[in-house]
Amino acid sequence: MKDYKDKRIRHILNSQRTSSVQQRNRGLQEAIGDLIACHDHDDFSEPERLEEQVEFMTKNPQIAVVGTWLQFIDEEGRTIGFRCYPCEHADIVRSMRRFNPIGHSSAMFLRQVVLKCGGYQNRGFVNDYDLWCRIAKGGYRFANLPKPLVHRRIHRQMLTMSKLKAIIRDTIETKRRYWRDEMDYGDNLRLIIERILMLFPITFVNWLFLKTQLKRRL
Repeated sequence: MKDYKDKRIRHILNSQRTSSVQQRNRGLQEAIGDLIACHDHDDFSEPERLEEQVEFMTKNPQIAVVGTWLQFIDEEGRTIGFRCYPCEHADIVRSMRRFNPIGHSSAMFLRQVVLKCGGYQNRGFVNDYDLWCRIAKGGYRFANLPKPLVHRRIHRQMLTMSKLKAIIRDTIETKRRYWRDEMDYGDNLRLIIERILMLFPITFVNWLFLKTQLKRRL
């Protein structure tokens, strides 16, 4: 990192190991810009991603969080499919009663809004989903750009059965915490299906996700 002679790059080393939630909140506190762009490990963004999101946020100052569609790839970089999230605010917030409609690796948000809403909190495997729900409940607005500007890598051994159960459990708890009084029949039916999925082999659950949640082509 020292080879990059750019004063905007700051390397912050903790004296001891901390959690990802603590690291992200430290980043929020250390940042000096108005906009924060997320980027998770082993994913990669298209070169124009940040430019397009900054342009969108500049033209739409009422938006607090903007994500993009995702292109899922395997270990070798081959395309598996595309995750096309809703793009309009009302559709995004409505979708939060069923799933997380903002891909964290693709998110750009207003730093002060996230700080005002409490930053990242320790919610197991759904820290980002919990954050988006709190921002939505705070009355702030969302958007997604209808382009796969981030490539999300999936590994064959990405999930264990215990981790999958924890993810489903944390997802259900998040929906109950924020949307219990607004959930309709379809939302509650999805909760039942998610509980049932915890009884199936992980290979079947992964296959079902790829078949039902990803588009083969745009």
